[in-house]
Amino acid sequence: MAILLSATAMQAQCTNLFFSEYLEGASNNKAIEIYNPTPNTVNLTDYVIYRYNNGSPTPSDSLFMQGTLAPGAVFVAGNPTAVASITSVSDTLHTITFFNGDDALELVQINPRLSLDVIGLIGNDPGVNWPVGTGATSEFTLVRMVGINQGTTSWSVAATQYDVYPQNTATYLGTHTMTPCIAPVSPVIQFATGGTLSGEATSTVTVTVNISNVSSINPTSVTVALNVGSSTATGGGVDFSYVNDTLTWPANDSTPQTITITVVDDGLFEGDETIELDLMNPTNSATIGGTANHTVTILDNDFPTYPIATISTVDSVGVADSLGVKCWVHGVVYGLNLRPAGLQFTLIGGNEGINIFRSSGNLGYTVAESDSVAVLGTVAQFNGLAQMTVDSVVFFTTGNALVAADVVTGLGEVTESDLVVFRNARLVNPTQWTGLGSGFNVDVTNGTSTIQVRIDADVDLYAQPAPVGEFHVCGLGGQFDNASPYNSGYQLLPRYSADIKFLPVAALGADTTFCVGDSAVLGAANSGDTYLWNTGAMTQTIVVGAVGTYSVAVTDTTLNETRMDTITVTTLPDPVAAFTEMQTSQFTWDFTDGSSNAVSLLWDFGDGNTSIATNPSHTYLSVGTYTVTLIATNACGSDTTTTTLEVLVAVADPTLEQITVYPNPNQGHVVVECLSCAAGVPMTVQVLDATGRLVFSQIGDRRQGLNLSIAPGVYTLRVQSALRHSWTRIVVQ
Repeated sequence: MAILLSATAMQAQCTNLFFSEYLEGASNNKAIEIYNPTPNTVNLTDYVIYRYNNGSPTPSDSLFMQGTLAPGAVFVAGNPTAVASITSVSDTLHTITFFNGDDALELVQINPRLSLDVIGLIGNDPGVNWPVGTGATSEFTLVRMVGINQGTTSWSVAATQYDVYPQNTATYLGTHTMTPCIAPVSPVIQFATGGTLSGEATSTVTVTVNISNVSSINPTSVTVALNVGSSTATGGGVDFSYVNDTLTWPANDSTPQTITITVVDDGLFEGDETIELDLMNPTNSATIGGTANHTVTILDNDFPTYPIATISTVDSVGVADSLGVKCWVHGVVYGLNLRPAGLQFTLIGGNEGINIFRSSGNLGYTVAESDSVAVLGTVAQFNGLAQMTVDSVVFFTTGNALVAADVVTGLGEVTESDLVVFRNARLVNPTQWTGLGSGFNVDVTNGTSTIQVRIDADVDLYAQPAPVGEFHVCGLGGQFDNASPYNSGYQLLPRYSADIKFLPVAALGADTTFCVGDSAVLGAANSGDTYLWNTGAMTQTIVVGAVGTYSVAVTDTTLNETRMDTITVTTLPDPVAAFTEMQTSQFTWDFTDGSSNAVSLLWDFGDGNTSIATNPSHTYLSVGTYTVTLIATNACGSDTTTTTLEVLVAVADPTLEQITVYPNPNQGHVVVECLSCAAGVPMTVQVLDATGRLVFSQIGDRRQGLNLSIAPGVYTLRVQSALRHSWTRIVVQ
């Protein structure tokens, strides 16, 4: 049967992992699935699955999981010899799945130890299986019902919590669906906006109040109260009429509700006046939201209200058509206050903008981009730039949406006090970026056209280094032209550092040889960039695992720009060191390199001498045991191999029974005869002193006489023919 949970109970239960699917199919088609219902990523090393075979009270096998599990994700353990539909979605292949329907499973949190969930009854052998709904723990697939949010250690309860599917059903493996855990919340009531603008001649003003998280059981009420102390307009029919009103929302009803204020035109010149409203006394445990106050501003009808587009036009020589007109305008604030001693910002309304200016004093208003305000002022002009000399500012709301910047390839009258972006730009001359004065001008180009950018001293870009590379520059259109006709001097004024957005970089460089396991790294990373490799990785770095062509798309999520780059990767195999050696005399060895994938070699002969030759020969100066080391190296690393050589005092070769040396000792005259050597085959006889130095050499037939003019002592006699290579010791007296 399905289990129904209240919202409170559901929230309390969604705190730990549980079994979400159990698959016991034909042959080895078996799997077990774990689900994370919590809002947090879980470290799987804190969990273990135990299997209890045939009624055993102690575990017969265990799976200590690794890695992490994201919220709403599953971990699947599959049988190593299961079909592909199971192994392809498995996170691990493990013997924990060696169950047959009569083996219990337990999910345990390790520290502190806590049993979280069971399948079957631990310590009980059911014979064949445990019943589960219309199925059982053998020959069926069991999927946890969507309304279950937590495991249980009571098998009698757990056995009722699974949907039963036929044997070998793997359709649901790898994902799990669960009813979300939702915390109970109280209703929230707030004004739809923080303010309303009204003309004095307007008969009524409507103010909207919204409710969210509406109760499904009880009605919710709130009082919209007049704040007399904070209002500058007078009620009671003088400037307006309003009596505190109570709004009530029935259960399950979230329809916005309104109150109405009657506005009175008193015929007096008195400037703007305000009506302050507060939300009070909510019922049904409701709370007041962030917009708890609302200001109705009544604009004195002695001055008209015009759209910005009406007063921002110019004549044929660039002079404002509405020069000297005093009026109200309404719009959204853009940029910073560029005149800290007074006011200077851009106001955009209906996709048209105008510069707002006051030489000193801020009229009680602190400039913040996205504020909705009304401004009373006189249309003026400064160096070709249309502006309003402001007398009054009325604040309404903050957090208003800004218009999208218009993409431009040049500046002109149409871009004045508009939000624009000049794309694919570079500095023409970086030395123009001086960081001096009240501001500085720099030229930027997109390769086709060049515009002037003004960096005001009041924006954070002023103190930053000149941008390097390619970027988009956004800002507000301006003008500084001190002579008629006012049709030049157009500028773009960035508002802050974020208005210069570097293009995403996907520079991987030229085709490169990598070692297996090396990382390919993008040339640069910008804030807000996302990456997508053809391997599926969404990182700035990938590990090269095979030969091939790797590509990456880099997207700037702010500007929705994407750049592509590709690189052909050749993997270089690791070097393998190998060599053979051959002794050519008592003290001399020849070495032959057999390494593979090596770029360079380093031989160490064990006596303090080294060589970088490919096939070196080396003579030792004294007897002893020497370790010969070869290091083979390429760009991916090195490999080392060694062998041990013994340089011994000369002794008779056991094969010399067919070679005769006489007399021995002798006076320097000695006969050497090779009884087994063929007649006519050259035989080389050499004599070496105790240091291995060659002191006599002679080539002759298989029987030779030697006349040795050497000092008395013990010498090594070396005899070499086509078939024989032997030593013996002689004594010269």
